[in-house]
Amino acid sequence: MDKTHKTLFDVWISRIGCILYGIMMVLIMLHSFLYHGWTHWAGEIIYILDEYGYRTFLIILVWLSITVELGLSWKRAVGAAFLILIYWLLNITHGNTLLIELVLLAILSNMMRQKAIGCVWLMVHGIYILILLILNNNGLVSAVYTGESKIIGLDHLGSSFGMGHPNSIAIFIMSTLLMIWILLNPKNKWITPVMFVVGTAVVFWLTLCRTVCILMLLFPLLLWGVEKFSEQQKQWKTAVITCLPIVMILASLICSIYALSRAEGYPPGAFWMRFTELKQVLEYFHLPFGAFDKAGYTNLYFDNFYYWLIAFCGVIPAIATVAAGCWMNGRLFRKQKIKLLSVSILFLFYSLMENAIIYPIYYFVPLLAFCKDEIDTSNIRRA
Repeated sequence: MDKTHKTLFDVWISRIGCILYGIMMVLIMLHSFLYHGWTHWAGEIIYILDEYGYRTFLIILVWLSITVELGLSWKRAVGAAFLILIYWLLNITHGNTLLIELVLLAILSNMMRQKAIGCVWLMVHGIYILILLILNNNGLVSAVYTGESKIIGLDHLGSSFGMGHPNSIAIFIMSTLLMIWILLNPKNKWITPVMFVVGTAVVFWLTLCRTVCILMLLFPLLLWGVEKFSEQQKQWKTAVITCLPIVMILASLICSIYALSRAEGYPPGAFWMRFTELKQVLEYFHLPFGAFDKAGYTNLYFDNFYYWLIAFCGVIPAIATVAAGCWMNGRLFRKQKIKLLSVSILFLFYSLMENAIIYPIYYFVPLLAFCKDEIDTSNIRRA
């Protein structure tokens, strides 16, 4: 095959892979939004495609993508084939299903460029909002409300607008704003704080979600700190960034030890409840690949991502996930993808409070971290 034909072949392989990957993203993300608990249905879930039909279509799509991937990167193709065989042949937990979907999207993300992935990701969010408006209009979903808050003069309820919880729409808005910020890649320093201050005001007014609002307000400061920390690459700095997921686990354990060791009981409030759930993790979860069933337990939410990961996915997938997170952050630091690294660290702080970090509908960092484009080279020092 001459050079011209090979070039044309590569172009067509890339185009086919881009189409397959885009369809796969849409399918996985919309299924997560509609059927994995993010939509608060007023009655029974209305299935456009039943579970068996969905899985069958997805598996066929992934195998087609793997076939195309062989022409791009055989290593990625082998990794994706191994995961889809587990997804297809084994009776895995729901948590492991979500985890495999995320990793599949990350492995095969080289089929699409960073900007295209971001645009498809945002498009799915727009489609979901339209679907949510239609469902609300027809009374098929209902809003969930928070308690009243009189903070800074506000006296109203936070609403989920048809999603599973007000926190759901809050992280929906925050992650959407983060993706827009990544794609815009603003050069002017003042744009970032303005974007996130305005975003914080909107999120708080609509949802009263304090965790997301605090993180959004702190994000410009976090970005500045990561930029300063990354000005000179040194081995010890790479080690620090790489170990951040482990630091979050240690922070979770410290909070849990404090809350569970108090003679008078753990401090009041939902904040501490998520750390006391370590007791249930140690008492009931002994299988390596997850075996948790909420039936029979009350007031267990596993908002802490790491406890959720152990309970719903198992010890072995939890170790693999944390190791992958360490590797990904170290890779982002070495490649000086500072903006995306800052978003990843923000989600690590979020993982202390919520378990939504696992979902590709929110945690888009692995998709962009392993795609074929450079995300942010603005901070690379040149001689």
